[in-house]
Amino acid sequence: DVLVIVLFALNLSAVKFAQKGISNELESLEVQVLKAVLHPIVAVACSVVLGLAVGACLMLCLRTRAHKNVSAALEQRVKAAALFLLAVTCYMVATLFEGEALLACVAMGLYAANSSRDSHRLQADRDVVEG
Repeated sequence: DVLVIVLFALNLSAVKFAQKGISNELESLEVQVLKAVLHPIVAVACSVVLGLAVGACLMLCLRTRAHKNVSAALEQRVKAAALFLLAVTCYMVATLFEGEALLACVAMGLYAANSSRDSHRLQADRDVVEG
């Protein structure tokens, strides 16, 4: 899935460059081509890093245990809200910096789903969020 998203992002950037063509700016042709080639690669790399960072934050939120006086239902709702807010934040930050938002969200989910520390606890966290 991730490879398809990366290839789609690179292909879309190539199409944007082909549609835009060579502009009459002060930059030379070589600089414009270099920017067109490097921008998608940097955008993909930054999106993956962003997704992994937000995924680590997500797992930190999911692994945090509530106080003993807090009900399980409230803890479940708070963790679901944290998941939603972090996913929206990841998408919006990637969009704001012209990255690949879908790739960042997929990387976040991959990190969260495959975080292997305390695998039994991880499954319990998934059960809490899924309800």
